[in-house]
Parts: sequence; C-alpha cells; structure tokens
Amino acid sequence: MGFWDSIKKPRAQKPMASKPPKPSQEAKGKRLEPNWEMAREVWKRDGGPTDPPGYYKGKHYTDWADTVKKLKREDRLDDAESLLMMLVDATEAESRVEGLGVAPLYYQQLAIAYRKKKELDNELEILERYDRQKKAPGTLPKQLKERLQKVKAMKAKQEGQ
Repeated sequence: MGFWDSIKKPRAQKPMASKPPKPSQEAKGKRLEPNWEMAREVWKRDGGPTDPPGYYKGKHYTDWADTVKKLKREDRLDDAESLLMMLVDATEAESRVEGLGVAPLYYQQLAIAYRKKKELDNELEILERYDRQKKAPGTLPKQLKERLQKVKAMKAKQEGQ
C-alpha cells in the first residue's frame, strides 16, 4: 500500500439549500442580541473556558486594553463590544474572588460604544450593572455614576415624547 493510498479521500458533501429560510415577520428588522447567559451555561456544561478569575483567553483583563483601543480605532465596535463583555465578566469574577472593586474602564468603554451605536438601552444596562458592583478607587466611578444619571434622564425624556 503506497502513501497516496493511505490518505483518506474527502467525503461528498450534501448540496446546500438553494435559498436560506426567510425570517418571520416578527424577526424582521430586529437585531439579534448575544445571549451571554446561555453562552456561559454552554461553557459550563461543555467544559469551555477554564481561565482563572480576572483572565480571558489566558491573558489578564488589563492586558487587553490595547486590543480594545485598536478595535475601536478601526471602528470595529461589534468586535470591541464582544471583547469588552468578556472583560467585564473577567473583572467581576476577579472582584468576587479577591474582594476588590471592578475595573471601571471596561464598563465606560462599553457605554461609549453603545452611545456611538445609538443603543441607549444597552448603555443604561451596562451602567446599571457597574453601579451594582463593588467600586475600585479613583475618579472614574464618580464619572460613571454621573453618566448613569444622564442616561436615565435621556431615557425618561425619550419615553415621554
């Protein structure tokens, strides 16, 4: 038996459907939001990320700051948002274990990205999430509290119209 005889031949693939299924009337125009709770449950069940608290993909959350800046500079806000959500989870996990305050930078950057994308509900949600956390020292916690109050006022005004 020669070398070429020992290599497996690729299997024939099933032909793809000619057209993807059409979205329902209800789904049209809606943006699909990532379901982070479901992702975490799948990771737990399937033995997903095994990073220690404060880490994402083997790097401490503080080591990702330049990557976040680069993504935002390249106007890749969706990629930055996904990464920032994971970093928020990492800083919260570390805060729970170490008893320290969370790093406010990642919440702030998410809020800025949501404002740029005109997603006021998401901005409010991330600022409220930050407000529920133990705070690290510095000036940023006060700034985020003020931003939260402004977003709440904007939301109330928006709903009043």
